[in-house]
Amino acid sequence: MAPGEARIIAFASDRDVLLATTQSSTEQAATVTLQRGLVLIGTRRREETALAVDPHGSHGTLVLDLPRRPGATPQSAVVAEGDFGLRTEAMLDGSAMTMRFAWLREGGRRCRSGMPGSATRCSLRWRDIDVEGSLRRLPGGPGSLETLQAVLERLPEAAPGRAALAGLVAELAETRRLLDAARGAIRTYAITDAMLGRARAAVEDRSGPAREEARKRLNAASQAAERAGAAAETAWEAWQRAVQAVLTRTG
Repeated sequence: MAPGEARIIAFASDRDVLLATTQSSTEQAATVTLQRGLVLIGTRRREETALAVDPHGSHGTLVLDLPRRPGATPQSAVVAEGDFGLRTEAMLDGSAMTMRFAWLREGGRRCRSGMPGSATRCSLRWRDIDVEGSLRRLPGGPGSLETLQAVLERLPEAAPGRAALAGLVAELAETRRLLDAARGAIRTYAITDAMLGRARAAVEDRSGPAREEARKRLNAASQAAERAGAAAETAWEAWQRAVQAVLTRTG
């Protein structure tokens, strides 16, 4: 050993000092950044080791060598580092005590505010897709709104990007409302279109005065289907405008 150097050499177990450990961790969203169609959530994960010590009346310095945690920053005082890990010390006064050692780990995850690919473009037509079958993939459908609402609820008031996230959540909620309205209009059109098909079949099945009456019902059904189709187009376009606002939001 070099002059003045100190080392710890283990040679026996002190059966009078009882130790017990527990591990725990918590994660907290800390920052939010908005990109086109994406929400970047910065997280802080606190990892903690609790060490319960009962020295049974013994006094003195307790030296602890804690293993390193790559990527995590220790939050407790460290007196030395080496092959043994992170060394910390505590004074024992003879009574039982619990010591807590924490590490902070920075991380992040990404959430989509809309679906990737061509469905984010305003050229998407409701007549070309199965709206109900694609619901979870459409902006405003179930999924992203609930996820981001949960993040917002847990985000500290002073967290960077919180106001931007609150605005995005409000826009997504409006997009949800408009999507539900469009779905209702599309269902109404489907009903009127089915009635139109039955009216056409009725004209083919009848003759004479009954055929003329069937033609009148066909005309009325055709007008109703046309109005319902126009209403569905209007509702769908309103939803698409809201989607475009969501997808272009940054902050």
